[in-house]
Amino acid sequence: MNHRHHEKMFIHSVSCLTLNLSFITILTGLTGTVFGQLPQADVSSSGTWVPYTSRTLDSRSDYTFNPVNLKLSKYGGWKARRHDKGTGFFRVEKIKDRWWAIDPEGYLYIHMALNTVTMEHHTADEIYSIMRQHGFNGFGCWTWNGPTGGGPKGRSVITEATVKNATPMAYTPRITFIGNYRNKRQPAGTPRIELPVFDPGFETEALESAKGFLPFVNDPHVFGYFSDNELPFASVLNDHLAITNPSDPNYQAAVNFLTARGKSPSKWNDSDAEAYMALAGERYFSVVKRAIRRIDPDHLYLGSRCHSAEKDNPAFMAAAGKHVDIFSANHYHKWGNRKVSTKNMEAWLGRPLLFSEFYAKSLADGTSSGAGFNVRNQTARALFYQNFISTYAESGQLVGFHWFKHGSRENNTGVFTSSGAPHSELLNSMKQMNTQMYDFIDYVDSRRPAPDAILTPEADASFEGGTNRGTAPSLKVQFSANPKSKSFRQIYLRFKVSPLGKQIDSAKIVLRSVERGGAGVFRVEFVADDAWGETTIKSSNAPAGSTVLQTFSDGRSDLEIDVSSVIRQEIEGNGKLSIRIVAIGDYDTVSGYGSRENPDPVARPVLVVD
Repeated sequence: MNHRHHEKMFIHSVSCLTLNLSFITILTGLTGTVFGQLPQADVSSSGTWVPYTSRTLDSRSDYTFNPVNLKLSKYGGWKARRHDKGTGFFRVEKIKDRWWAIDPEGYLYIHMALNTVTMEHHTADEIYSIMRQHGFNGFGCWTWNGPTGGGPKGRSVITEATVKNATPMAYTPRITFIGNYRNKRQPAGTPRIELPVFDPGFETEALESAKGFLPFVNDPHVFGYFSDNELPFASVLNDHLAITNPSDPNYQAAVNFLTARGKSPSKWNDSDAEAYMALAGERYFSVVKRAIRRIDPDHLYLGSRCHSAEKDNPAFMAAAGKHVDIFSANHYHKWGNRKVSTKNMEAWLGRPLLFSEFYAKSLADGTSSGAGFNVRNQTARALFYQNFISTYAESGQLVGFHWFKHGSRENNTGVFTSSGAPHSELLNSMKQMNTQMYDFIDYVDSRRPAPDAILTPEADASFEGGTNRGTAPSLKVQFSANPKSKSFRQIYLRFKVSPLGKQIDSAKIVLRSVERGGAGVFRVEFVADDAWGETTIKSSNAPAGSTVLQTFSDGRSDLEIDVSSVIRQEIEGNGKLSIRIVAIGDYDTVSGYGSRENPDPVARPVLVVD
């Protein structure tokens, strides 16, 4: 038996009386539809409210925390897990298939931070107290207001208080390497070149910019350094070809690149753009890393907070992975875990991830502008935080999470209002998740032995009207919002369950998201008729569904379907289990999941049986 279950009885009374208590109030006060046992958060999509399933700590029935895992090192690391004596600086290491940051004293560490922390409404000591009280162990971007750091409005916590505080938290200075060079290269009124990375002068200026990190080279509380922010790598080929000066080295680099590929400035395609993106990324990250290492050989390089299509470009990610210690990504439009995408990012990089921005904003309290999810209220923001962090923490590929942001000057993104009042529901949710982060990871990694059985489907298919797509690498579900169209995509899966015994504790079908979907309402139904063919099923011969097993709405995340209620009867019957997934609303968005034909084994559907 897992050691955590031995402790469950005497820990239970502690957990109910401490951290879990405040969040239970949040969940029981939830308004909106609840499908199954998981709480739902209402998310706005094109003016329509759609419930998104949320995995919280309290929704995991077999999880109770072990108080020993609440003890922290002086840097906020996991006091119960010391990897070694430490190097005096933060570093990263992959240990048993999970990436960890390791604090200066050698304790395992996850960097949990807020962005843009200022002293507009609190003193530095008050901010440190509030942050620690709610489980944060660091500061994210725009907290250091250095000479070239592009810091926030208002007084920065770091410059005035870090050295004064008895136990300062880890922080992340930033320098705008490209911004500094561009300002010198392009006087006011001249055409702007977004990424002049192929200029010989960029290397010289990068060395000058890196000197801005000199005040921090001996500070063990620096988690790592950011460079720039959300650079437009995705459009770099088009941007360089648009330069009107034919002698510009960036224009020449683009033309020479295309010529070598047998292309021209007027004739190129997406594959060319992706390859050039990788070339520009290689140049940028190598120049910046060399410049930083000339100044500081010890601190982590966290990258440039990427945000766009570059995260899905294997060549770009491999280029970045040669130079960054941690790849930072501003990670929006994802409600929860997408195992295939994060696994691919880490595999291409060979480095761990840090999600340097994510948030949801309540439309009841602010404007709808900004990249984060629009949700109905603060309760939904609280659910989003736990769902997002807990599902990604399970992956083992992330060593940090930075919520955007501390205050609410605009976009209603912060944990405080513009007047400095706390968003209590959100902060309580953050407190529970943050303080139990290490214990939750312990639970994830050791909660049970391997499943008794993992089965792959004997058939899976999707179809669109009369068009069968049974051998495609992805399974797609969609309802067309076009009133003239009567076609919609459905997914069918069938598993051979006859080899399984009847004593089954639980069974679930796991589908991995491989194509970004959107908000909608989708239904998973049990299908009694198993006589359908993978390459022949279509709208005219598809069997109907019956019992509704699950309703879900987040088409952007992996999907777990509990089939415990129907699997026993199918084992005793013809030994086959079929389900279908169908859209039940007018949402013209496609959600795609890996099929059994997908070339990536991680992306394929499975039936997990205990």
